[in-house]
Amino acid sequence: MNISVEISNNYLSIGFSEVRVIKLNVKVDFEYVKETASRIIMERERFWKNLKPSDFGTLLSYLLVLAILPFVGTLLLSLVFGYRIPFFGTITLPPSLALVAAVKAYVLAVIGPFIGGFVMNIVAEALKYPSSTERYTTLTVYAATPAIISQFLVFVPFIGGVIILLAAIFSLYLIWLGLREFIKLDSSQALILLIVYLIALLIISAIAGNIGMFYTM
Repeated sequence: MNISVEISNNYLSIGFSEVRVIKLNVKVDFEYVKETASRIIMERERFWKNLKPSDFGTLLSYLLVLAILPFVGTLLLSLVFGYRIPFFGTITLPPSLALVAAVKAYVLAVIGPFIGGFVMNIVAEALKYPSSTERYTTLTVYAATPAIISQFLVFVPFIGGVIILLAAIFSLYLIWLGLREFIKLDSSQALILLIVYLIALLIISAIAGNIGMFYTM
């Protein structure tokens, strides 16, 4: 299979060719991604209060740009800095395997928040809370911002891991805040939904055999 990626006039074109050619064209706005990520982190409560549900294309274009960071971080880890393995030292991967690892990190960063929104909506329905796949997907995509950005530091020993963990916790806080300010749940409802949601994600991650997916949901 051949994969082609092209950015032209703010459009990201990804082509997959095997038996036939499939193209996905998504408009990307790097300035929008930068400003939105900054607002999510710095203006948390105001951001959620003023937010409107976003369509699939807007959310996808946001994640396609943001996911470049874990892609680059994983590529640096695999090719340059290497994986630290007890008794074996530091091991780097061949370019082909390093690229596979980087693409995997990129794909997880893109699809993880969408899966998270779908799961959260199911949990909300089960708890008899207001449900809307569009609203919950908007919530999980934007709340995942710190967790996704931090994965650029995956190649940094120890400190990188600590920052990634703290960013994941911060993303969970953003979800809780968004449940209150964007979904309009009260504090106790938001906490209950978040706890059940986390349990569901842990189960899904365990079944999928990749706990890394948990950090991007």
